[in-house]
Amino acid sequence: MEDAFGASVSGGTMPEGHPTPHPVLFRAHARSAAALRVVATDCHSLAWDRSLSVADLEDLRGDVGIGGSWSDFLDYLKSSLSSG
Repeated sequence: MEDAFGASVSGGTMPEGHPTPHPVLFRAHARSAAALRVVATDCHSLAWDRSLSVADLEDLRGDVGIGGSWSDFLDYLKSSLSSG
């Protein structure tokens, strides 16, 4: 998988009294042939780092119900990260 970089911005309106969310930047890249690493941050106060094994990705693929090729699933994953 090629590295994927992107930003996610919340499109919804926050309830009164809640702070406006910051855009979230992410990077997803193949850590090895058997793991995908996703790192995300709002460059303010939140950060997230997760390595997903092939088994984790297979579980996620089943949970969201994406059939087709692995390429289709990875395109879906990238789109999901980008859309917020």
